[in-house]
Amino acid sequence: MPRLTLSALMAGLVLLTVSPGLSRAANMYVDPTIAQNITTGTYSVINRNSTGSNGNAYRTIKEAIAAMNGGDDIYIRGGTYREGYIEIPTSKNGTAGDWSSIQSYPGEWAILDGERAAQYGVVLGNYGYGDSAQLKYWRLERLELTGGGTRSGNATSTCAGFWGNGGPFHIRQCYIHDNLSYTYINNPSGLTGAEWKDSVVEYCFFRNNGSDGLLSGNCAHIAIYSDYLHDTNAQYGYDGVRGTRNNAFRYNYFEDGYVGIKHKSGQLLSGRNAGAGHGWNDNYVGQGDKIHHNIFRNLGKTAMYISQDFAQIYNNIVDTRGLPITVQYEPSRYVLYKVGTYNNTILNPAGAAITRYGKQYWAFEEAQYYGFDFNNLIVGGNSSAPYGQERIINVVPDSSGVVQFGFSNYSDSHNYFYRPISAYLFRYFRTDFDAVGAGAQTLTRAPRVVYTNTGGGGLNIAYENGYFTDGDHVLGTGVTLKTGGIGGVHPYLPDVRLPGYVGAIDPSDSRWVRQVLDLSQVQNLMNPGYLGIGAPSNLRIQVGNPIP
Repeated sequence: MPRLTLSALMAGLVLLTVSPGLSRAANMYVDPTIAQNITTGTYSVINRNSTGSNGNAYRTIKEAIAAMNGGDDIYIRGGTYREGYIEIPTSKNGTAGDWSSIQSYPGEWAILDGERAAQYGVVLGNYGYGDSAQLKYWRLERLELTGGGTRSGNATSTCAGFWGNGGPFHIRQCYIHDNLSYTYINNPSGLTGAEWKDSVVEYCFFRNNGSDGLLSGNCAHIAIYSDYLHDTNAQYGYDGVRGTRNNAFRYNYFEDGYVGIKHKSGQLLSGRNAGAGHGWNDNYVGQGDKIHHNIFRNLGKTAMYISQDFAQIYNNIVDTRGLPITVQYEPSRYVLYKVGTYNNTILNPAGAAITRYGKQYWAFEEAQYYGFDFNNLIVGGNSSAPYGQERIINVVPDSSGVVQFGFSNYSDSHNYFYRPISAYLFRYFRTDFDAVGAGAQTLTRAPRVVYTNTGGGGLNIAYENGYFTDGDHVLGTGVTLKTGGIGGVHPYLPDVRLPGYVGAIDPSDSRWVRQVLDLSQVQNLMNPGYLGIGAPSNLRIQVGNPIP
């Protein structure tokens, strides 16, 4: 794909560098200052008229999309565009070797504002449910998407800054905010769509998406629908055709709103029916979504609502209310297969820091609980939480409490509980366990190590400097944050190694935290070279006052 360089930006020119093996697609421009569309290839990016040779230019984004071919790149000049619902037809899809793209012109900033009055409540994309209208090979980069949704009881209650089904998508350095419906119906979100595959959302700033009316777990910054083939996949196994799988949500900053990232309805990537020869299987073990190196602040319900087999949640910082990490099929709460959480930092949760649900949904389902929670740093809690939720890690059965799951395939190890609110750190199927008692030690597979601190020895998290922790903080005799992790090879992903430290931040390299926090500054998002030049070399672990 053509790539813009900072040197070209400084010179006021757009220069192209083409990666080996990729075709040279056309550059197209959106510039509302031109008197009329320029379709003779004579647009000048410097003079903003027809005295150049940079390509074609159009007055509106809709006209540019209508004129593009798959694989073309649309560069939008700075300003606010109020075009209602901007539809991306599937006929404009890119290919694996030549992606289509929409992005701000380098050094400028394009704001796409639906004014909460656009058709379907969607600002950009292709609205539809299920496996219809599949968009493929699209990049959205350096854009502001706002004003999705509705203000009152309009005909539609949908809401999205971007709505796309299918993928792959690459969404990078975007500011996605204030996409709000008047209700929680139909999962109002900043980014949404069905059955995403092989997509990446990274280095984006999400703020205040969902609903400004009735709030519920449906209101999210990102909500991805599943294939809704639960019973079929459970009985006959996942066939690898439809479904949500192999996406990465990384290095994003989420602030305000209700839910950060949500799988809407359960996505089974393994079978359940052992009697039919399918059983729990690892055919797609590496295809779970990866949610990592994100920061979540001030969310009303949960940071991550995980409803997918094989999902991996790691190196996130969660500073929010409610239940920070929830692992369950929604809404039936059956068991998910091999979901792992590790090296997350969770600050002052209002309920259980990690909640997993364990309902046996199908009669043919084996009553086994699979997954792990390793190396998580959990600070404090809320003693006024509902009964059961005050336990830091909470596994909940069905309402009858009859089904008792075996734990031979579940591990809970090397977590650090800093000043917990109760001696009972774990609650499994209405049974409480403390940190070091005999019951806790025999609950899961060895090794099982839990670090606790109920008194002194401040943790030294510097809130004002961005959640940095002191790697030399002592967890136990001869063990610190930087040495207390479980380490070694991932339990079922042989190409992944678990960290040897505890918490979200590698004590030897904390640069990603500052870089993610700085995403709230639009001047960083608009700079095409902000990430390419790497993090500043002077970043270091910053230690503030101990938590009181």
